[in-house]
Amino acid sequence: MYIERHLESGVAILRPEDRLDIIGYLDLEETLGDLLLDGQSRIIIDLSLVTYANSTSLAVMARFAREADLAGGHLVLASPSKTFQRILDLAIADKSFLPSWPTVEEALAFFKSSGQSGAAGASVV
Repeated sequence: MYIERHLESGVAILRPEDRLDIIGYLDLEETLGDLLLDGQSRIIIDLSLVTYANSTSLAVMARFAREADLAGGHLVLASPSKTFQRILDLAIADKSFLPSWPTVEEALAFFKSSGQSGAAGASVV
């Protein structure tokens, strides 16, 4: 799996392509681990090019959301498909824990307006 990675306004934006399955989630886990080891805890995962995600991928995202919070940042999702958003809605009761926005731009606006403070009061889809 290919994961495009760049920084914008101090926020790491990851854009995985294709499937977050048994192989893809390992790439995502490694990339997120590398970011946190490098001190980058403000992270957006752009899901616009993801065609499939399994429950293990969701668990990886949730684990690293917790780790990013502990490091003083936050991990959020952007551009989930309707199907993926429905899975998020069913799997995660506390929407502020792993929030998602319709676009990367809206997710970036969250970081610009809240700094390092997390998702309290954030508008989630």
